[in-house]
Amino acid sequence: MELVVKRNEKKAIIGHLHTFCHKWAIFVVKYRNLIMAICSIVSTVGAVKIIKTPFLNDLNGWTPYGARSLAESNVWNQFFNETGTGSNFGIFVLIKPKVIGSNMLQEKMLAEVIRVDDLINWNITLQNHGTNRSEGFAEFCHNFCDINEPMRLFWKGFVTQMQDGAAAAAEAELSLRYPNINPHFHGITFANKNVTSSNMEFVEMIALQYKAERTLLGLSSDEMKEYLIRVSKYFENEFHSDSVRVLSISQSYVEAEFVRASLSMLPYLGIGFAVMAFCTAISIPLSAAYFQQATVHKVSLAIIACICPFMATGTALGLLLFCGMRFSSILCVCPFLVLAIGVDAAFLMTHAWNRFSKNAEDKVTTTPGQNDHVEGQVAEIMAQVLKDTGPAILVSALANILADAIGCFIGSPEITLLCLGNMVALGINFVFQSSYFVAVMGTVAIIERKTRKEIGTDKGISNFEVNMTTKQLYSRDSPLLEIDNLREQRIIPSYTMAAVFVNRPGNLSAPAQLAKVNELVGHFERLPESWGASSTMYFVRDFDQFLRTNADDGNGGTTGGDGRANASNSSIDRFFFTTAFHHENLTKWSRRVELLKEWRKTVDEYGKEIDASVHHDEAIFLDLMDNMPTDTWQSAVATLVCMALICLVMLQDWRTVLVATAVIAAIITETLGILSWTGEALNQLMIGSLIISIGFSVDLPAHFSYHYLTSAALHEANGEMINLRQKLKRTIRSVGLPSIQASISTGLCVLVDYWVDLYIAQIFVRIMCLTIFLCLLNTLLVLPALLTLTNALFGPSNNRKPQKGKMPMP
Repeated sequence: MELVVKRNEKKAIIGHLHTFCHKWAIFVVKYRNLIMAICSIVSTVGAVKIIKTPFLNDLNGWTPYGARSLAESNVWNQFFNETGTGSNFGIFVLIKPKVIGSNMLQEKMLAEVIRVDDLINWNITLQNHGTNRSEGFAEFCHNFCDINEPMRLFWKGFVTQMQDGAAAAAEAELSLRYPNINPHFHGITFANKNVTSSNMEFVEMIALQYKAERTLLGLSSDEMKEYLIRVSKYFENEFHSDSVRVLSISQSYVEAEFVRASLSMLPYLGIGFAVMAFCTAISIPLSAAYFQQATVHKVSLAIIACICPFMATGTALGLLLFCGMRFSSILCVCPFLVLAIGVDAAFLMTHAWNRFSKNAEDKVTTTPGQNDHVEGQVAEIMAQVLKDTGPAILVSALANILADAIGCFIGSPEITLLCLGNMVALGINFVFQSSYFVAVMGTVAIIERKTRKEIGTDKGISNFEVNMTTKQLYSRDSPLLEIDNLREQRIIPSYTMAAVFVNRPGNLSAPAQLAKVNELVGHFERLPESWGASSTMYFVRDFDQFLRTNADDGNGGTTGGDGRANASNSSIDRFFFTTAFHHENLTKWSRRVELLKEWRKTVDEYGKEIDASVHHDEAIFLDLMDNMPTDTWQSAVATLVCMALICLVMLQDWRTVLVATAVIAAIITETLGILSWTGEALNQLMIGSLIISIGFSVDLPAHFSYHYLTSAALHEANGEMINLRQKLKRTIRSVGLPSIQASISTGLCVLVDYWVDLYIAQIFVRIMCLTIFLCLLNTLLVLPALLTLTNALFGPSNNRKPQKGKMPMP
């Protein structure tokens, strides 16, 4: 029996597709062994490449394209690279009492802080390739060697005060007042009366910072990361103190924890595969039993249907790695995505095979002398299967690929990597499904027709808060969670620093030019959340104080670490100053975004003539806040438009395409609305999952629409007309069961990830399961209802009269 789609073959694209599918099926069945061997070899090579390639993560990769923070970071890097010191690296250390509620403002506690500082400065060493010596931080640092010196001065003043009284400390001109000794003290309770030279009564924790330059030391990136992680591991595992605990964090440690968290997903990938394989091994034979086509070989076919997406993913990622793509940990999500999406085509193809095989005229078991006849019969049935399902699978694949292609240009480099990996994997999965899986189906069918052993003959039987933090990259047992929580809840509200770079200060000896710089500094200090002048590190004031104090001293001075001097005329080419801010609402990311905007507005308004730029360490994450809502709706709209265009070109029925597009838009809107109602925060990880789910939401409506338009083909070939009810009945019969099978198996597969103790896995599960449910509900209920409604309002989409002598089917 030959599948005839007479009306659709008049449409050039569908007609050419049917012709190609027919020839391709015969080719694949004929050369099935060679195709299976080639696909297996290619996927094995890709898998080996993946195993041998180390992860390489970059936190800056989460910054949106074109974000202002990138330009501000370049200003920072250019400032410190001018002397050839190279890129900075650093570590943040937080010291808190072992006994909760203890005061760090005690002599023994402060002595432990100084001991920690000495350990990092002198005891924990790395190999300086510039000097060929093993050195501690105090020996290899360059620009920021004295960044913790205020803490030492405070300790000395505190000891002097305890031993000799406040008067002696005052005589020594040691100010112990906050915020003069920023940024070390956090969780402060101020004294009601200034009984000592310090205005602090209680300190919850003390922070130290260490920054150095990698290039100056001749360090490789791996050596730098090893040193930073070694510092953190030392204080986690080897450091002993009776009174304090030491927490530390660095970019390298964050990236290492992200890798560890990502690798924790891999065991669940195996569980997901087992669940998917179990579901398909049950549902595919049951579907075959309904059509009296069930054999023991259907179980092995179901297993291979689950293996095929893994082969495609290994091939795709291996190919991209061979092309030089960075192997980010976020790519660990790709196998889950491709497995969840890629099995759908297998359900459609096996269901179609069962239908056409049941209706084939020759179902007699053949003898060995009839091998050619068996192969020819299988090839013809396979041609019918591909002609029936191939265009719909192609439309679905193109929609998914385009959704990921759009995601490559929206968001950030990390999301681009995820979308690129997923896009290529889905493309190769389509190739593998139409070649490797078809070859396997052909092999199984030939074996079945030679040795048929049925296993059953009975008929039997888916408003946002914007937020993004590094904590979402960690597993729940990460040692970095505690320090990250303390930093976000206690340190940032009390001390948030802005570094302002002045790149063209001009001649500061001229009062008018100096007034411009002072005006910029003053406006920062007058912002509502500012600590004021007491927190500002501005070399001009210190230099002026020096001149007044040493009016009779003719010796010159240097600018220190916050300025770059021109040796030829002793003028300042550029410099930077820092100032601090505080507010209890700075625990909220939205308020930090507003504060960053205020800084940038101040720089733009008062610093344009002197080429000022503001730098903040968290700006790369804060810039995400404004981009994410735009990225989300742009991805949704672009995907809808692309899907509509593809379907219109392939199906050439604008009314059906319009209805299908409306259903897909409803699925996306419902998904976003429910996520908002349940309190989910919008972030880059959610956007990545949404882009994938938007592509997935196209699958079932596209399959339904295609089969709806081609459902009358057999009857129209005989000049008969079928009514809307019959068209919908045939359509649901063709795609209903495969849709339910795919939804259940995909849902169970991704549901396994819910027990991965990682935010990216859990948000992916929530979004995918919600999308699967809404997609199934809208495809099998809403889409038929809308097609019925449009048919009642506007008449049949194709107004054709029955041929003479032929009556419409009831």
